[in-house]
Amino acid sequence: MLEVASFGLKPPEVAARVIVMGEAASTRGRSLAAIRRAFLWAPWVGGFDPWSSVEAFADVVGRSRGAGVTDFVFDEPQLAQWKVLERVASIVLPRLRGRDDT
Repeated sequence: MLEVASFGLKPPEVAARVIVMGEAASTRGRSLAAIRRAFLWAPWVGGFDPWSSVEAFADVVGRSRGAGVTDFVFDEPQLAQWKVLERVASIVLPRLRGRDDT
């Protein structure tokens, strides 16, 4: 069950909300680890584009994971950015999953 969507928040703001959520969960006998926290990106949100480069994608996911995000949803890249998507799928995602196949 998705309990938090952080539309347009920066990682420090997300981290602060995750702390509050953890405290609320604890008072109700729940573990924060059992609650999924999602990052949703669409072109009209924020002033960045994770599809601008492989490094941009890895940076936003890394900073968001560090803030406590567990799940990611990205709008599809523009046609001209599909090469970045292919590189993310073959390089970044395996690293994030702990399998460095490169």
